[in-house]
Amino acid sequence: VLVLEDEALVRQSVAHYLQRHGYQVLLAGSDAEVAQLLVEHTGPIDLMLTDIVLPNRSGPEIAAWVQAQRPGLPVLFMSAHPVERLVADGRLSTGIPTIQKPFTEGMLLARVRELLDRTRASTRPAAVEPTRMRAAASPGATPARILLVEDDAVTREAMSELLGDDGHEVTAVATGAAALA
Repeated sequence: VLVLEDEALVRQSVAHYLQRHGYQVLLAGSDAEVAQLLVEHTGPIDLMLTDIVLPNRSGPEIAAWVQAQRPGLPVLFMSAHPVERLVADGRLSTGIPTIQKPFTEGMLLARVRELLDRTRASTRPAAVEPTRMRAAASPGATPARILLVEDDAVTREAMSELLGDDGHEVTAVATGAAALA
């Protein structure tokens, strides 16, 4: 899965979610990094997952360029902006596969699996099914109690979920005042 996301924490969270379930992930933070990955990675890419709103070129523009290099590559778009608004603004066409941020690990995995299954059934030969993997907890390890202070709701939720998945007890708040309380 080729993941294009300009926010580093979101990019790493998405990679973590996918890798925990056996997907191989190629990460890019910009259109230039995508171009470099396409040169370096000559193997198959089964899906592109890209943010819609990016600093230089839009996700749909970059996806169209990638699809010209890799015909038939399915694309799943993600955005914190409501899809209806993106369609109304002309940034996205109606009916394009999307996932709304913030999303949970389960939501992402279900959407990726749905799109891969649909694509395989209609146009592409079957590939090897990813192996489900879970990180083994360290025997006898005591989970940490973590106070997470982050004003961005998407980042706060992603970090809380990652830390919680690793067995830590997380208290997540949006402000310093809430942290002090």
